[in-house]
Amino acid sequence: MQCSWCRLCYHHKPDCFKSALLSGNCLLGQHAKLIIPPTWILKISNQEMDCTSVRRSPSNPAFTLSPSSLKPSASVEALGKTGTRKSADDLVVASSASTTRLSLPSTTPPATSPRPVSSATCEFPFVVKPSCRSAVCPLIVFINPKAGGNQGVRLIKKFQGLLNPRQVFVLSDYGPKLGLELFGRLPNARILVCGGDGTVGWILSEIDSLGLYPTPPVAVLPLGTGNDLARTLQWGPGYTEEPLSKILTSVEEGRVVLLDRWNITSRPLTPNSQDCDEETEAFSSGTQMEERLPLNVMNNYFSLGADAATALEFHESRKANPDRFNSRLKNKIFYAG
Repeated sequence: MQCSWCRLCYHHKPDCFKSALLSGNCLLGQHAKLIIPPTWILKISNQEMDCTSVRRSPSNPAFTLSPSSLKPSASVEALGKTGTRKSADDLVVASSASTTRLSLPSTTPPATSPRPVSSATCEFPFVVKPSCRSAVCPLIVFINPKAGGNQGVRLIKKFQGLLNPRQVFVLSDYGPKLGLELFGRLPNARILVCGGDGTVGWILSEIDSLGLYPTPPVAVLPLGTGNDLARTLQWGPGYTEEPLSKILTSVEEGRVVLLDRWNITSRPLTPNSQDCDEETEAFSSGTQMEERLPLNVMNNYFSLGADAATALEFHESRKANPDRFNSRLKNKIFYAG
């Protein structure tokens, strides 16, 4: 027999399995620090299914930060690059096997206000109540099943087996908002995004819209085509079937660095008849100018022109025919063609 949490196995014999084990506490195995304990999740009856969710309490020491942890920190050195400094509003975990030191942004918490609760959280039949003295750093996993040629589909059950299934979310089912509202305000929470750069940007934008504070650090399991953000944060160019236990260890031991994110504003260019040629003037007069961009936040870079048109064409083609884009190599060939 095997414990479904810590994975310890026993033979059904008196000299191996003892009845005293039934009343003992399970240690939750190798990744106990990342697992949301089952005792934190309480089932509620239909009559009690009000919009209940995790809230921060000033009287709860698990939800407060010590003054020493809020010292101003203008920058954090990127992993493996001595002297290189970054500043930003969002925390991102960089893979590291040598240090577990974390750093918090030097920002002031926003004024307390009623927390909005979505209808999705109201429909869930459980409430999350963390222990006030727990050393757990719960990991919330978001998986894009379509990323990496549907590589994410194979990871869902694997993560559910290694962690609490309640902390693993498939983005095609609910999106990121549900998981962030349920667990994003847990003390010391971390996030693992299994997908490409677009998936990571989606999660970061949702964190911004919910106003989570402190901002939970975000790690990346690169399943996309380019994975430029994952390369920058030293998570590698792509997932190559490494043991997920090794990935979880890297997330737990990773060092938090700061990531620059940018807001882009645009305005129509008013052509000057003296400076522009006939072609530019004809184009401007016959084109409806858009003052607002569809997306106005960028993480690494943004593109205009031919390369942006190629990326848009790839996105629309993959959305229309997902079966044709079932490997990272095919995706790169499409880009090159």
